[in-house]
Amino acid sequence: MKKNRTYYCETCDNSIAEGKYCPDCGLHYSGQKSSIQNIFKDLLAQVFSVEKGIIHNFSLTFSRPKTVVWSYFNGIRNKYAAPGHFLLYALFILGALHLIAPEIGFLNLSFDGEVDNQINGNKFFLIFIIPLLTVTSKIVFWKSARGIALHVITIIYLFIPRFVIASLFIALFNLTVGEHWIQSIITLFLMLHALWTNVTVQKQAPSVLEKLGFTLLQIIVFLTVLFVSAFFFIALLQINVTFN
Repeated sequence: MKKNRTYYCETCDNSIAEGKYCPDCGLHYSGQKSSIQNIFKDLLAQVFSVEKGIIHNFSLTFSRPKTVVWSYFNGIRNKYAAPGHFLLYALFILGALHLIAPEIGFLNLSFDGEVDNQINGNKFFLIFIIPLLTVTSKIVFWKSARGIALHVITIIYLFIPRFVIASLFIALFNLTVGEHWIQSIITLFLMLHALWTNVTVQKQAPSVLEKLGFTLLQIIVFLTVLFVSAFFFIALLQINVTFN
């Protein structure tokens, strides 16, 4: 006869029976030691869980973006995946794509299996896209009394799922059709959708004209910030080359 073990919650000091949850903080005690099988099961649960999985959380940023962003900003935790989890999801999915088909070369980051250590335009875009979009959002919605944290949270929640979806579609098209120009259209469309949705998050019940106006303004500000940042970045590289 199997004997049920009891675990004491490190946070609340409540006793938790095997397979049960802490009544106060919700900590789950499985009673099972870690194994490869358990790791794989937890990974699948993180992806396909109805309430906590990647697919569910990503879908919420399309159906209820304002609720997700403001819930986290106002201190509500564990209801939705944190912004940091979204970044990890993106790294996991992009890493999986690279392992499955490294020849895809998403956004030209790989070149026939050769390692390219040069910082080209695409790499600059990927590295600085979230900071640039955050600065853009803060400039456009500067009247908001909230700090930069709200804009960081918003951009991560809105941009990461769309970036991952764009990556998956681009991988599919590159493996089937092979038309590389499609990736620019997909990326541009989903980025515009992120900026459009950002208006809904930042403004109270905006009209269609307000959404159009603020989306256009975000595009103009983003391009300005991008070109200015790229100019100074290139200038710094040239100065570095000159002195070296």
